[in-house]
Amino acid sequence: MKISWYRKWCLVTIIAVYILILVGAWVRSSGSGMGCPDWPKCFGRYIPPTSIQELPPDYQQKYAHVGYDEMTFNVVKTWTEYLNRVLGVLVGIFILITFIISFSLKKQYPSVFYYSCSALILVVFQGWLGSKVVALKLVPWIVTVHMGIALAIVALLIAGYGSSVAKPSQEIPSWLKRGMVFFFVIITLQIILGTHVREEVDHFLLRSSVIPRTEWIEKLGIFFTIHKIFSWVAFAVATGLLMGSFIIDSVLLKRVLRALFAGVFLEMIVGIVLVYRHLPPLLQPVHLVLATGVFGLAFFAIYFFCFAKKKSDSVF
Repeated sequence: MKISWYRKWCLVTIIAVYILILVGAWVRSSGSGMGCPDWPKCFGRYIPPTSIQELPPDYQQKYAHVGYDEMTFNVVKTWTEYLNRVLGVLVGIFILITFIISFSLKKQYPSVFYYSCSALILVVFQGWLGSKVVALKLVPWIVTVHMGIALAIVALLIAGYGSSVAKPSQEIPSWLKRGMVFFFVIITLQIILGTHVREEVDHFLLRSSVIPRTEWIEKLGIFFTIHKIFSWVAFAVATGLLMGSFIIDSVLLKRVLRALFAGVFLEMIVGIVLVYRHLPPLLQPVHLVLATGVFGLAFFAIYFFCFAKKKSDSVF
């Protein structure tokens, strides 16, 4: 099988994972995580109910063990969570197909196979962890671990794609390589800090009747302060990489570095709006997807331009 088939399918799979991250972030910010109180079914059904009349009268008592005795059926939240699960299954199928394609390339491109196999193993573990997210009533730390594994899957797929394509012929200055690695470390730390801030926001969300949304920002702790400082560090490094893009020959790297700058700039704008508009739920998934998108681009940059060894004239 031609390696071009793997490249195209791997790109489709990476896009699908990012769509799933966006939907998962919306599930979290909208409080839809318990829209389905059981797993893998939803209220004991493969197709969720569309109205409360389709549920037994004692549904709250039946699911009291996961905290549903204090909730009422919400069709929007139920179907939001259900869509998240359906997309999760589709992404799992996409990754399985990616692995099957890579198997035929094992001899010529062994790294492609091993990265794809690792991604498949992780997505299976992610599915199991998804059931625990529901069983443990959306404990913030396990939701964060769930997100971290999604990023690891993205990185493995990008590494698989990068291994299927060889290094461009243009030489990249060592100082620029070090800058890209430093930027990747910074953006990874930013995501870790951001997930911790998100856990604090989840805590406030559970106590929204006690702590008004307008007071959430001022009650966030030291991690939020560090997160804000690091955002400026990331922006400064991204600006330096943008300046570096004007003095290199690689057209692809120019585009990647400029996309990194644009992503960080937009992420900061969204972050500022989140702070001054009291964390509107619609913008929280956008902030996360921008961060994970920058993470993916940065990982691709350092993997493809710092670790790949062969030469090639195309990445498509």
